[in-house]
Amino acid sequence: MLTTNVVTCVWTIVYLLVFASTSLSSDVDMCVDDICAQILGQSGKINFEYDDQVIQVTMDSITERDADGNEVGNTGSTKHSFNSFASQDFIFSELYNTSYQGIDAVAVNFTASLVDDTADFAVQLYMFLGGGNISNHNETFPVDRGSFKFSYTIDYWPFCTINGSGVESCSKGGEQQQGEFLDFTIIIKNDQSIAHTDSNGTLAYSDSTNVIMPAEFRTSSGWFFMTSPYPMSTIVGSKTTVVFRFERFESDLYYDPILTWGSGSNDDSGAIAMRASSPFVYGLVW
Repeated sequence: MLTTNVVTCVWTIVYLLVFASTSLSSDVDMCVDDICAQILGQSGKINFEYDDQVIQVTMDSITERDADGNEVGNTGSTKHSFNSFASQDFIFSELYNTSYQGIDAVAVNFTASLVDDTADFAVQLYMFLGGGNISNHNETFPVDRGSFKFSYTIDYWPFCTINGSGVESCSKGGEQQQGEFLDFTIIIKNDQSIAHTDSNGTLAYSDSTNVIMPAEFRTSSGWFFMTSPYPMSTIVGSKTTVVFRFERFESDLYYDPILTWGSGSNDDSGAIAMRASSPFVYGLVW
């Protein structure tokens, strides 16, 4: 028992020393049993792995649009749109133990500043350590050990505004522009074929794996539905492009898709391995 306690203490110290200062360019992995998530450094990509299956989710682009769906804020030195998250400087938190709606989880946060450091973009990635149900306003979804929830947050986006000033002043051809929507696009790659999609935006794969994309999002003003037909999915082979459209908001946009596997494990035994890109350092939590 003493030996076990000493080993646990040593691993805890190593974990704190390494993960309290995860570098900007590090890959960050977290695994439970044979299920893993790997954040691929600054690329905007996350690989979710289970057995031999890999689902890759890429944060692809953000585009501000006017009421007619036209892109705005794309001229001048300050752009309100960009086509790659790989150009953004993400800062990663340490991995930490937490719970979400009463279900134990391990999580990591990564953040970036956008539009001349005016807006804050954040991702909070949860890996659940047990099973249960989680609620998203009026919807409830089951999760298992090894399911993921990746919450996207955008704060203080400076929408183009008629007669606005600073980064909120946008024009093209001498005409002022007004932003009314923010499109956030992700790309999902999975070798499994899609069995069907449903009205909630869920991608149901042939092996029963689901990527759940609710139609509701939250802002500082409350809960709202995306305008139809969003979330909008375009499927070409193993690649699915998904566009989330959010109506103009003041602050604190919050949206959280969920990934559940076809054979989720509710076994609470085993260890969770958490590591940065250094191949020789691990932290173990029992």
